[in-house]
Amino acid sequence: MDDTFESVESKEEAACLCKDLSEVVKRGGFRLTKWASNSPDVAEIPESDRAEVKEIGSQGSPAVRTLGVVYEPSTDTFRITAR
Repeated sequence: MDDTFESVESKEEAACLCKDLSEVVKRGGFRLTKWASNSPDVAEIPESDRAEVKEIGSQGSPAVRTLGVVYEPSTDTFRITAR
Protein backbone atom coordinates (compact mmCIF):
# COMPACT_ATOMS: atom_id res chain seq x y z
CA MET A 1 0.00 0.00 0.00
CA ASP A 2 1.31 3.41 -0.88
CA ASP A 3 -1.36 5.89 0.23
CA THR A 4 -4.70 5.53 1.95
CA PHE A 5 -7.69 7.55 3.11
CA GLU A 6 -9.40 6.83 6.40
CA SER A 7 -12.26 8.63 8.08
CA VAL A 8 -13.42 8.40 11.68
CA GLU A 9 -16.11 10.09 13.74
CA SER A 10 -14.05 11.62 16.54
CA LYS A 11 -10.64 13.00 17.48
CA GLU A 12 -10.23 10.14 19.93
CA GLU A 13 -10.81 7.58 17.17
CA ALA A 14 -8.34 9.43 14.94
CA ALA A 15 -5.65 9.35 17.61
CA CYS A 16 -6.29 5.64 18.19
CA LEU A 17 -6.18 4.91 14.44
CA CYS A 18 -2.86 6.76 14.10
CA LYS A 19 -1.35 4.83 16.98
CA ASP A 20 -2.69 1.42 15.89
CA LEU A 21 -1.72 1.75 12.22
CA SER A 22 1.73 2.99 13.12
CA GLU A 23 2.30 0.06 15.47
CA VAL A 24 1.16 -2.51 12.89
CA VAL A 25 3.41 -1.29 10.08
CA LYS A 26 6.32 -0.82 12.47
CA ARG A 27 6.28 -4.58 13.08
CA GLY A 28 7.10 -5.00 9.38
CA GLY A 29 9.89 -2.43 9.54
CA PHE A 30 7.92 0.42 7.97
CA ARG A 31 6.96 3.93 9.08
CA LEU A 32 3.82 5.79 8.10
CA THR A 33 4.24 9.34 6.87
CA LYS A 34 2.30 12.09 5.05
CA TRP A 35 -0.53 12.22 7.60
CA ALA A 36 -3.21 14.89 7.16
CA SER A 37 -6.19 15.74 9.33
CA ASN A 38 -8.91 18.35 9.46
CA SER A 39 -8.31 18.58 13.21
CA PRO A 40 -5.18 20.24 14.59
CA ASP A 41 -5.99 18.46 17.88
CA VAL A 42 -4.66 15.14 16.55
CA ALA A 43 -1.30 16.05 18.02
CA GLU A 44 0.04 12.50 18.23
CA ILE A 45 1.32 12.86 14.68
CA PRO A 46 4.92 14.14 14.75
CA GLU A 47 5.48 17.20 12.57
CA SER A 48 8.05 15.24 10.53
CA ASP A 49 5.39 12.64 9.61
CA ARG A 50 2.73 15.12 8.45
CA ALA A 51 1.87 15.73 4.82
CA GLU A 52 3.19 18.80 3.09
CA VAL A 53 0.24 21.16 2.79
CA LYS A 54 0.42 23.39 -0.28
CA GLU A 55 -1.82 26.12 -1.62
CA ILE A 56 -3.43 23.96 -4.31
CA GLY A 57 -6.95 23.90 -2.96
CA SER A 58 -9.89 25.86 -4.25
CA GLN A 59 -9.04 29.56 -4.28
CA GLY A 60 -5.50 28.80 -3.09
CA SER A 61 -6.53 27.16 0.17
CA PRO A 62 -4.10 24.74 1.89
CA ALA A 63 -4.49 21.20 0.54
CA VAL A 64 -2.81 17.82 0.22
CA ARG A 65 -2.72 15.80 -3.00
CA THR A 66 -2.73 11.99 -2.92
CA LEU A 67 -4.08 9.20 -5.11
CA GLY A 68 -5.15 11.81 -7.68
CA VAL A 69 -7.40 13.47 -5.11
CA VAL A 70 -7.02 16.88 -3.48
CA TYR A 71 -7.91 17.01 0.22
CA GLU A 72 -8.54 20.39 1.87
CA PRO A 73 -8.20 19.86 5.64
CA SER A 74 -9.64 23.28 6.57
CA THR A 75 -12.98 22.46 4.91
CA ASP A 76 -12.67 18.65 5.20
CA THR A 77 -13.44 18.26 1.49
CA PHE A 78 -12.08 16.11 -1.31
CA ARG A 79 -11.84 17.05 -4.99
CA ILE A 80 -10.88 15.08 -8.03
CA THR A 81 -9.08 17.21 -10.57
CA ALA A 82 -8.67 16.54 -14.28
CA ARG A 83 -5.22 17.00 -15.68
